[in-house]
Amino acid sequence: MQIMAVVLIVVAVLVIALVIKLVLFGAGAIIRGIIWLVKWIVVGIGYLVIWLVFGVRRLYWRLRR
Repeated sequence: MQIMAVVLIVVAVLVIALVIKLVLFGAGAIIRGIIWLVKWIVVGIGYLVIWLVFGVRRLYWRLRR
């Protein structure tokens, strides 16, 4: 549940940043903004997966000892 909350907060911040970019830079920035948003969502999910894998592995090794 905490992971979902973090993901939702990150997505909300990225969407707000995208909206601010659109207001400041106009319609020409929409495509670049969407690419930027998707890129950061993918990067964020990648970091989250890596963090989860290392956390689970560390927990597993701690429990085995």
